[in-house]
Amino acid sequence: MNRGFISVLPIILLVLIAGGVGYWAWTQTSSPQGSIPPAPVANGVLQTSTTSVAVITVSSPVSNATSTEPADITYQDTKDGVSFTYLSFGRPSHVFTQTNGLGGTTYTVSYLASSAPTAGPLPYVDTFILQLGPNPSLVPLQQWFAANEDSSGTLIKSGAFTHEVLSNGIDALFATGPLPDDGLGPIENTFAMTSSRKTLIIADISADSALHDLGQKLTEENVNLLLRNILESLMAP
Repeated sequence: MNRGFISVLPIILLVLIAGGVGYWAWTQTSSPQGSIPPAPVANGVLQTSTTSVAVITVSSPVSNATSTEPADITYQDTKDGVSFTYLSFGRPSHVFTQTNGLGGTTYTVSYLASSAPTAGPLPYVDTFILQLGPNPSLVPLQQWFAANEDSSGTLIKSGAFTHEVLSNGIDALFATGPLPDDGLGPIENTFAMTSSRKTLIIADISADSALHDLGQKLTEENVNLLLRNILESLMAP
């Protein structure tokens, strides 16, 4: 009998060992300590044991900003070799050309009007007028002016016009004072000549209302400033 018990003892031990190993494995898989719970999310932040990761929503920015700065617009006439720059004033604009009595070309800068008197599309308003013509005799500006506009010399002597040499070498006579009461009719604001003396330039605004529509002051000083800026950028033979 003892021998029989001894003979089955190894089998009993093997069963006990196998059962113990199985019970240990079962406790490890079912115990809360052996599992990893999902990390909670609080206030849009993913919480972990070692770090925090912000949950961010990114949207594409849309810009509706518009510039209020008066940008420069450059006009080029490749046929006649003429170019100049003028202010946009934040308005659509056109430059119209036509032949003139000087034997050259007139350039009219026109801006889209802010309003229209009648229903329909907004009209373009003529604002700056540049008349260019040849000066075949190459006479200086003041000599040309005396022969064609101021035969008595009154306009220069009275201070109605003042001579300037611009940064690009253009000679210019700007209206700087009231016209003398000597029967002279309306006269343009600015007379100029390129440094080569090959091209005569007569510059003016079309009407006071044109500047008013652009929100510009109607002072003589401001008119001269606007025309001077155009002339200082002008390139011509």
